[in-house]
Amino acid sequence: MREKKRIRAGGRAWARAGMLLLGCTLAPAAAARDGNVFTPYGSLSLTMDDNLFRLPANLDVATVSGKSQRGDLITSTQEGVRGDRFFGRQRLSFDASLNQARYRTYDYLNADLVNASGTWAWQFGNDLHGEVGSEYLQMLTGFADIRSAERNITDTRNDRVTIDYSLHPAVHLVGGLYQTVQDNSAASRKGGDFTTQSVDAGASFMPSSGNHVTLRARKTRAEYPVIQPFFGVPVSNNFDESALGAEGLWQISGKSQLSGLLAYTRRHYGDLSQRDYNGPTGNIYWGYQASGKTTLSLAAKREIGAYFDVTNNYILTDSVTFTSTYQATAKTQLQTRLDHRTRSFLGDPGFILSNAPRRVDRTNSVGLTLNYDVAWPLRVTASLQRELRASNTPGFDYADSSATLALQLTW
Repeated sequence: MREKKRIRAGGRAWARAGMLLLGCTLAPAAAARDGNVFTPYGSLSLTMDDNLFRLPANLDVATVSGKSQRGDLITSTQEGVRGDRFFGRQRLSFDASLNQARYRTYDYLNADLVNASGTWAWQFGNDLHGEVGSEYLQMLTGFADIRSAERNITDTRNDRVTIDYSLHPAVHLVGGLYQTVQDNSAASRKGGDFTTQSVDAGASFMPSSGNHVTLRARKTRAEYPVIQPFFGVPVSNNFDESALGAEGLWQISGKSQLSGLLAYTRRHYGDLSQRDYNGPTGNIYWGYQASGKTTLSLAAKREIGAYFDVTNNYILTDSVTFTSTYQATAKTQLQTRLDHRTRSFLGDPGFILSNAPRRVDRTNSVGLTLNYDVAWPLRVTASLQRELRASNTPGFDYADSSATLALQLTW
C-alpha cells in the first residue's frame, strides 16, 4: 500500500509538471507594451544520489538512518512565475515559486518549499536611484556536516535598501541597509538561528573605459537568540563584524575580464574573544573567451560561514573553481566544472582540553553538464557529479556520485 501511494504521488508530480510545461509552451511570455513582462516557468528533474547522508564507506548507514539504503532517487518539480512592471521610471519586479522534493526511500524528507522575492528599483531625477527589496527562501539542508538523518528546513529572509547618488558621471556615492533572518525547523539546529543587520557606505569610480571600482566599508551585527551552554557556562554567539574592501571589474581585453571583492574583515565575539577572526576575505573571478564557442573561468574565494558545536563556532572556507563551457551547436552546450575547497572549523572557545587538531575538511569535486535546447522555451539538461572529501576528523570522509536529468523552461 505504501509503495502504491508513492508511485501515485510520483505519477501526479510528473503529470502536473507535464501540464505546466505544455501550458507554458503554448502561452508565451506576456511581453506587453512599455516592456511589462509576466512569465510562468517550471522544471522537472530526477536525481540519483548514491550517498544521501554523506557517510564514510566504513559506516553502516542503518546506524544513522535506520535503513540499509545509502542512496535515494529524488524527484523535484518547480512551478513559478516572474514579472516586471514599469510605472514611469519606477520598476517593480517579483519572482515566486513552489518547489517540491519527493524521496523514493527516505520519504520523511519530502518537502514543499516556497521561494519568493520582490524589488522596487526606484529613481528620482537623473542622479538618485536605488532598490528596496525582500527575498524569502526555504531550503532542505544537507547532511555533509552532521552525522544525523534529521530533517531540517531553513527559512531565510533577506531585506535590503540601497542608494546610489551620482556626483559625476564617473563618481557615485553608494550605501545600503541590510537584514537577514534565518530559522531552522529542527530542534537540534536551533542554535544556528540568527539575525544580522548591516550598513555599508562607499564610493564608486566608473571611467569611460567600462572598468569600475568601489571602495566600501561595512558594519554588521549578528544576534543568535539561543544561548548555548558550554559545560554549564552560558555563552552568547553574538558578534560584531567590520569590513573594509574594494570591489570592481577590469576589462583586460576584448576576450578577458577580471572582477572580484577583496576586504579585510574583523569579527569580534563579546563573550569569547578566543573566537575572534581578523584577516582577508573576498573573491576573485577571471573569465576568458577562448574562441567563439569556448569560454573559460577561474574563481577563488575566501569566506566565513556559521557552524555550531561544542568546539567550533565558524568555518573558514577557501575554494578554487575552474569552469569551461563549450557551445557545440546553437542548441547544444557542454560544461565542465572542477572545484577544490578547504574548510577549517575555527572558533574553539578553549573549554575542552584536547590534543586533537582542529577539524579541516578538503573536498574535491568534478561535474559534467550537457544542455540541449529542444525548442523554445524547453531545455533538457543531463549532469553527472563526483565528490570526494578527506577530513582529519574520523567519520567525516565520504565519496558521493550523483546523476540528474532535468526538463526546464527557460526564457
